[in-house]
Amino acid sequence: MIVVSAFRRTGEEGHMRSHGQNIALSIVIAGMIAAGGASASAQLGSQVKMPAYDDPATVAALPMLGRWKINVAKSTNNGSRAGSDTFTWIFTAEGNKVRHDIYDVYPADKPSRSYAVTLNGAEASDPHEPGIGETISWWPINRSTFFREVKLKGQVSQRTMYSVSADGKVFTSQSWSPTKPNERGVSNLMYFDRQ
Repeated sequence: MIVVSAFRRTGEEGHMRSHGQNIALSIVIAGMIAAGGASASAQLGSQVKMPAYDDPATVAALPMLGRWKINVAKSTNNGSRAGSDTFTWIFTAEGNKVRHDIYDVYPADKPSRSYAVTLNGAEASDPHEPGIGETISWWPINRSTFFREVKLKGQVSQRTMYSVSADGKVFTSQSWSPTKPNERGVSNLMYFDRQ
């Protein structure tokens, strides 16, 4: 149950925050309904159970695993700190975790950034840079869709939906800031092609 008073704000800021939270909640619910065999009313009951991807065999079979290169033509943002059109993400199974290696320029001897995360909402430290007080958490919606949240010094700084297309060829990353809307009106959307 959503507590209305938690979302009450005054002015435009409150409206945008509430709107963003409603969008995120709608995406999560839609993913859960699409992923499970349960009816919508059962999914929306008092006990919503997220899927569990916490054993090595299940993690090793996730469709997101592999190497993904940015498709600059389709993306509205290039996450490469070098502005490279070879910006690449590699996801690998590491026991019950997913390792996310980020290459600003690919190929390279080692990733620009790397972290491993469990798919149960537990926080992993330093996903983007050691020592800045950042954590990251992932929650599964289904085998092909994940919700990701980054915190900086305990405060949520970014939310992201990750998804893999039904044919397994395209990986999509849609990010937003929970504290301020995108001022340019352009989505932070990255498309990656499987390599």
